[in-house]
Amino acid sequence: LFRSVPYDMARLNAVELKPFKAAIGAGVDVIMSAHIQFPAVDNSTVTSKKDGTQIMLPATLSKKVLTGLLRKKMGYKGVIVTDALNMGAIADNFGQNDAVIRAISAGADIGLMPATIHGASDLANFDSMFKSVVNAVNDKTIALSRINDSAKRLIALKIKRGIYKPCGNKDTTTIDQKIANATATVGSVNHKAIEKEAANKGVTLIKNDDNILPFKLADANKILCIAPLDSKLVAMTQEVKSMADKKGLNNVQVDGATYANSFVLDDVTKSKIDNANY
Repeated sequence: LFRSVPYDMARLNAVELKPFKAAIGAGVDVIMSAHIQFPAVDNSTVTSKKDGTQIMLPATLSKKVLTGLLRKKMGYKGVIVTDALNMGAIADNFGQNDAVIRAISAGADIGLMPATIHGASDLANFDSMFKSVVNAVNDKTIALSRINDSAKRLIALKIKRGIYKPCGNKDTTTIDQKIANATATVGSVNHKAIEKEAANKGVTLIKNDDNILPFKLADANKILCIAPLDSKLVAMTQEVKSMADKKGLNNVQVDGATYANSFVLDDVTKSKIDNANY
């Protein structure tokens, strides 16, 4: 399912688009699109390949959003990268190849995770996607100028950040040195502080019954993690286990349940909830 932002342009400019305007004004290099519908900007519909219903184009695949709004109206000249194109809402409703073609046509410069690849056996997925884009350029579904514009932006960004030198790459830095430099930058105390601040400001606590937060784990606690999908559940349970390990706790039991396919709680899940400390 796609989430919709049902506000008019006055509200969007005052709230949802405000941080993007600030980022553009600060000269941000890259902006990521979201798979969110903006009917005030683009209310056009397409037929879902999943069930044949009419669905509204998400921002990631909308030329009115990426090119019309972001580039022309907001004046953004940097690189646009999509959110993951192998997410269910995109892949299921548009299909892998069509989603990438639509994103590029809409104005995206980088298609993030355009094909699902878990191992060597999945490489055919990427080959199929790549060939579909090449064919789309050859038959003019995607204008060659659209590809050239993205190439120019990406090369310009690589030059700006010292990744590529127009006179030729003469970088003698070893891989180990590059990893050390990246770790010193991304893993620096300053960056971690900014990351923590962004996380704290980006989360809204709706309610905190019985002061369950801050989360206080103890020995022999039983934790039940509930998530919409198995993939999300794995990440949640691993994080709780990691918390317990870091605190040196014993006998912490972590269990899980998913609800994407049903909003009805069965007796097993009810029992898990009743028996959990958290």
